[in-house]
Amino acid sequence: MSSSSSSTPTLVETPEASLTAAETIARYVNIFNKVTEIIITEFQTHPYRSLIDLSVVLLIIWYMMSKRRSAPTTHKLTKKQEDEIIEEWEPAPLVPSSDDASNIDATINAIKEHEYVLTSAADVEFTVEGKEGKIINFGTNNFLGFIGDRDIIEKCKDTVREYGVGSCGPRGFYGTIDVHLEFEKICSRFMKTEACILYSFGFCTISSVLPAFSKRGDVIVCDDACNYAIKTGCHLSRSEVIYFKHNDMEDLENVLKKICANDKGATPNNRRFIVVEGVYENCGDIAPLKEIIELKKKYLGFRIALDDSFGVGVLGKTGRGTIEHFGLDINDFEIVCVNMENSFGSVGGVCVGSHIIVDHQRLSGAGYCFSASLPPYLSVAAIEALNRVDSDPETHLVPLQKNISLLHQTLVKKINFKNLKLVLQHQEQCPVFHIRLADDHPLKEGFNNAKKQWVEISKIKTKNKKQLNTASMNFYNERSKIQQVFKDIVSKAMDQGVAVVCPNYTHREITLPEPGIRISVSSKHTKDHIEKCSNVLATIFAETLSPSN
Repeated sequence: MSSSSSSTPTLVETPEASLTAAETIARYVNIFNKVTEIIITEFQTHPYRSLIDLSVVLLIIWYMMSKRRSAPTTHKLTKKQEDEIIEEWEPAPLVPSSDDASNIDATINAIKEHEYVLTSAADVEFTVEGKEGKIINFGTNNFLGFIGDRDIIEKCKDTVREYGVGSCGPRGFYGTIDVHLEFEKICSRFMKTEACILYSFGFCTISSVLPAFSKRGDVIVCDDACNYAIKTGCHLSRSEVIYFKHNDMEDLENVLKKICANDKGATPNNRRFIVVEGVYENCGDIAPLKEIIELKKKYLGFRIALDDSFGVGVLGKTGRGTIEHFGLDINDFEIVCVNMENSFGSVGGVCVGSHIIVDHQRLSGAGYCFSASLPPYLSVAAIEALNRVDSDPETHLVPLQKNISLLHQTLVKKINFKNLKLVLQHQEQCPVFHIRLADDHPLKEGFNNAKKQWVEISKIKTKNKKQLNTASMNFYNERSKIQQVFKDIVSKAMDQGVAVVCPNYTHREITLPEPGIRISVSSKHTKDHIEKCSNVLATIFAETLSPSN
């Protein structure tokens, strides 16, 4: 009996069990009293802080409750509505349309047709596969003639033996070599700035720098003749980009006025940049930097980003570029970029400025962070070229400026620009010349009409998409005809031993430069080189572009 009674569950609580429950309740009551006492004491000691704490707790509770109540209600579409949406949806093509594809193929074929394979360095004279004799090079941006320099080549060979061919890594991941740091130090000293950052590719320098500083919500005011690298940087920044007419300071001031008119407070709440080139690659002229600085100071909140790739090594008493040319202080320019591929016979680009500007890019400059660093031997080539210009600027700059002046005079003398209805786009001391058709040239009639029609249709608010596409196709077709004429001129000049360039521009350009011939001058060109170039072009222009033909 005793055994069975001990195994049977107890139906009535024992005094011990009741006592345990009572102790538990008493314990909780005691804790509640202590918490209440602490809260009351806290309110008495720090009433304001306690009130804030209580408000935060209540706000959190309210937020959690309101979030549950205001759960979005899903509106289920009817079968008819679904069918209508599917019917209206037009997917983007995975490949270009037949018209676009044919244009792309035509462009590629045209490029291949005029593609030349060099069998020597692209110095002032070079040899080409399938061509006899040497070609005089007026197509490469080798302003100071460092391409093919034997002493620099020997130093590069020594560097390859010591460091190998490439760095095989970005600067932040074992890609920094001592010659990179040496070059940055020398370049910042040459440009008279606090610091310098070296990029491995000239194009990605300015196109990385702009997005590093300008973001969504910021404003970029850009000259509409800026090169494609700058426009790419503007696009990648996702900022609001406003273009002003090329070198038109009145138009620039109107743009700055409109931007500042929208300011609500005393200081702007976004970053603002004025972006220009020192010497314009696509126009061969110089930006009026003095007037731009004055406008920057007049309309507060703007910073200047200057791409002086065609100015450094060319302009200024010591080759320090457009800023030195105008006698300005480089500290008035927040961002200054230079492509090392034009004057210094190397590869890559730099951005110079304050320590803050440079250090920010070491983590925010896409081309710096995510690209393999510049091969060490190219850094050594740039160091050697920069040291030569710094130590003896007259030896390099004076011959270049003489050749620029001589070529300008010879072209004007040999080519009858007025009768041929051609335009020479070039400003004194600039190393790049452009020859294009005048607006009244017969070959440009179809181009002008197509451009006018396209612009008019683009301005219509309720424009027809098909009409717009047709107008744009007509414009590009007319432009291609002129482009082909200049490409044929390049081929004829090459056959006569002179290399000039008909630049290819992508249709993605915001303001597409007109077709033409580009001529680049080097300090190593001789008087005979310049005479031959002018004579050859004068003869070909007279045969090809005469309005009477």
